Amino acid sequence: MSQARGGYVILVPNTVVWFERVLFLFGVVRFVETKRGELRPWNHDHLRHFTLKTLKEMVTACGFRVQEIFGNRTDFPGYLYRYAPFPLNKAIALGQRITRGLNFMADIYPSLCSRDLLVYAIKLTSVE
Repeated sequence: MSQARGGYVILVPNTVVWFERVLFLFGVVRFVETKRGELRPWNHDHLRHFTLKTLKEMVTACGFRVQEIFGNRTDFPGYLYRYAPFPLNKAIALGQRITRGLNFMADIYPSLCSRDLLVYAIKLTSVE
């Protein structure tokens, strides 16, 4: 969380971004695996996992008002490159170059398309 324009910007990874949903269909749950693919959720580097709904709920419960919600990048279909076998990974790399990651989708539908969720919120005072 960092202070900006009289409010705060909160950035968290999006647990339900499109590629996490696709990987989950194939039994890959990255937020409980280490980099070697071992199932050890206690070793994961992020302590809390958020959806857009749970992030909004937390911000509101902490006495803030959500002003704006942002997405930052989609990485479609490029994020799947490392999980795909050859030659499928080459097709994914080509798709990434052609689509430029469809990053504009992160602002349109951040819950599904944004790799990270950003919320700009201001602290409520007792009179609000």
